[in-house]
Amino acid sequence: SLSRAGGEEVSGLLLAGAAVAQLIAGMSSVPGRTFLIGRTEVTQAAWQEVTGTNPSRHVCADLPVECVSWNDCQDFLAKLNARPEAKASGLVFRLPEHEEWTYAARADGREPCADAGSWHAGNAGGETHPVARKEPNGFGLFDMRGNVQECVQDRFSARQA
Repeated sequence: SLSRAGGEEVSGLLLAGAAVAQLIAGMSSVPGRTFLIGRTEVTQAAWQEVTGTNPSRHVCADLPVECVSWNDCQDFLAKLNARPEAKASGLVFRLPEHEEWTYAARADGREPCADAGSWHAGNAGGETHPVARKEPNGFGLFDMRGNVQECVQDRFSARQA
């Protein structure tokens, strides 16, 4: 789970930023909940800095990483959590649970309209786009709808079977 030093539970994570320092600095509290979540999707720059690889089909540092599995995400998180910068932050990074992601994405109903707030089949041109180029939702989170598919921690839970 995502915790602060001292054991205070703050569960949840959707990573943010173009490098590890930005991942950590990009964590945002979610109003009405006790978890932090990243402001953007994980960029290819951050993925490459942590893993040394870039599996993406559309290559550019500020594009979200793509072509990764749930297991790839778990490996990324293990490597991220092992880094000195992550340890110094007092946080333990993980994917958000489905319910956490859904709550953060909906932002208490304060989502921008589809074209203003997300890349989708009607406006993306079949490409992924740089993170944070559309309007954020009411919680200040970018790209919560569209651009690339998101992974959540509990993908194997009974409620999703």
